[in-house]
Amino acid sequence: FMAVVIRIQSNSNQCVPTDRSTIYTLSMTSLIGGVITALYGNGIDVLLFTYIVLYYRVEEMVAVPTAVCIMACNTVLGALSRVLFFGGLEPDLVPYFLASAPVVCV
Repeated sequence: FMAVVIRIQSNSNQCVPTDRSTIYTLSMTSLIGGVITALYGNGIDVLLFTYIVLYYRVEEMVAVPTAVCIMACNTVLGALSRVLFFGGLEPDLVPYFLASAPVVCV
């Protein structure tokens, strides 16, 4: 998924290869970042940004929107899992989510 996002956002030939080892590495980085996000509230976007900039030498102009898109997807998946498996969201969280969604979209 992340390799596709990087390809869509990149206007140059800077693309992450899509072989099995790359997909596995990106998946494991995403999983670790998701765990850090669950524990501390921030992690997957910073970890993935650092990883793709340092390892794949993707420009920051491409890496920032990619990290934001990944974090937005992580937020939506986390909210859906809370609704489906854990009995719904806390009432205080809905206004925070609605306030932050337009910032991510812009």
